[in-house]
Amino acid sequence: MEPSVHEFVKFVEVNKHISTKNEMIAAVSSRFAMARDGRALFHTDSFAVVFCYSKNSAFSNAVLSLSKLEKYDGMPCFVVLVRKNLDNVIYLINTTFLDKISHSSQNLRADNIRGSFLGGNIRKELPEIGKRNIPADFDELFSYHQTFTWQENIERLVENTNNIKSNKAKVVLDDAELRNVFEAPERAVRFVTSADYDACWQTCGAGARR
Repeated sequence: MEPSVHEFVKFVEVNKHISTKNEMIAAVSSRFAMARDGRALFHTDSFAVVFCYSKNSAFSNAVLSLSKLEKYDGMPCFVVLVRKNLDNVIYLINTTFLDKISHSSQNLRADNIRGSFLGGNIRKELPEIGKRNIPADFDELFSYHQTFTWQENIERLVENTNNIKSNKAKVVLDDAELRNVFEAPERAVRFVTSADYDACWQTCGAGARR
């Protein structure tokens, strides 16, 4: 990566105690001549960055759309997560470092780029090369990213995204449970025409009128 990218990463690390996203954006902007592309992404000729904020260690934010990332995937792309009362963190977010596209990704295909990725979709570990998504490994990670084409990464993301399974297990009822379900209307009819229902209504109605 270029020296200006190293300088940027080091600057974020040195300012890891900044506690608001706006303050971090202002600090970085005062040091690096960044242009803004849309609502979330900032870039120079050497790198692109998105700033996010969390009140705790969780990172469930929607980070960036896949179509926006496509424009900058050839350079190092980062997210800086500003965390209240915790040290800030920085991750590489090029397509090699995503596991899937989670947000609004219906109909994602290699020829239909859509959807956004969340903080939880960023790969924090890359066991295939024995590296972590941390500043000390960024040089080797970006070199690794450059061994893949955009198309190769998109095909992997499409496959992973389409394989997302619901966390809710399908409920399977046995014969006795099915009979209970189908007989429920008949039981309700029997109850509302019974002496027990009349007694209950008189008791409950009298209580409601008091």
